[in-house]
Amino acid sequence: MILDNPCYVQFCNSNLLEINPTITVSSETVGYEFSKALNYNRQQTYKPTGRFLIETGVNTTFYFNDGSDKTALVPASNYATGIALATALQTSLNTASSGFTVTYSSNRFTIARSSAFTLRLSQTSAAIHYTLGLTSITNVVVAASISANEKRCHYPYEEIAIDFGFNAIVDFFGMIGRLTEEFQISDSATVTLLANNINDFTSPPLSVTATVNNEGAFYSFNEIDSAYRFWRIRIQDFQNPLGGTFEISNCYLGQGQFLEFRNVSNGFDFALNDTTAISESESGVKYFDESYKFFTFDGLTFAILTPENKDILLNLFNDQGTSRPFYLCLDPSKKITTSISRFNRLVRFTNSPRFNQVFYKYYTVNANFTEHF
Repeated sequence: MILDNPCYVQFCNSNLLEINPTITVSSETVGYEFSKALNYNRQQTYKPTGRFLIETGVNTTFYFNDGSDKTALVPASNYATGIALATALQTSLNTASSGFTVTYSSNRFTIARSSAFTLRLSQTSAAIHYTLGLTSITNVVVAASISANEKRCHYPYEEIAIDFGFNAIVDFFGMIGRLTEEFQISDSATVTLLANNINDFTSPPLSVTATVNNEGAFYSFNEIDSAYRFWRIRIQDFQNPLGGTFEISNCYLGQGQFLEFRNVSNGFDFALNDTTAISESESGVKYFDESYKFFTFDGLTFAILTPENKDILLNLFNDQGTSRPFYLCLDPSKKITTSISRFNRLVRFTNSPRFNQVFYKYYTVNANFTEHF
């Protein structure tokens, strides 16, 4: 067995978001506050409203022509919803001109006027056009109304801002959805983690991009200096088909413990289990009551462990038992799979792990894990 080929197996059961840091979110829906994402039952969720950030000198100006070239200035603000931004833009347009109506429906802005006007999309200085989903830079004559060519769920991103109050060492980031659903942040989204020792994110010393797919969003800080006080989680997903109402059932930003050597022996089993109930009528017709699916990991052997590494697993089981969940990261360095998320799961011990002294100070541990729900 090779002892010097690290695969960085990681166990994460210390979520620093649970120690009451100061957390500020860009938006949240009543009844779906961010605190709901710190539970482990995977039923309660955090859901943003879909905010639009309008900033002076960045995206405040709407250029148009109603017979002469004019501009409408939208007040700089953090608009909680697209509807709020549509209302503000309509007011600004009718202050500069008249007859305008702006609506926001199904994540798309529509601008109408009682008579024809021209959208001066070629004017880009501090323009709000792209924010609204109007991505062309060619002027357009609008006879009655125009809908944005792209949907906008939020702009420029939803953000979770954290102040730990001290330099917190972070080893792992995980964000997952309900067990019964695919992760609602789309594969095309960008989830960025930023950190600094001062509350300034103009050019922070740490900026990394998490892996995002239908399993969740994950990042393992292998060999990266990640001891910072201030953190930002930025979710940029303009055209998510679910809009600004994506839901997050658990968010983890905290510490983890690594095992030193390549100690997951070849040959472990994993399975995706389906809890769908199947019944059969007297005539032989089958009926299916579809339910959720979950992963199990069986026969995991952590071989030839030093006493210190053996104690990591022993203390983990002592802390968590078979009822309390934690993140298991079997392959964060992607040595045996192409996707970090495949073997990154919120799990609990299926049963008590077995510890075997192999020789002198070295141990082998056998364990089984079940995805938590």
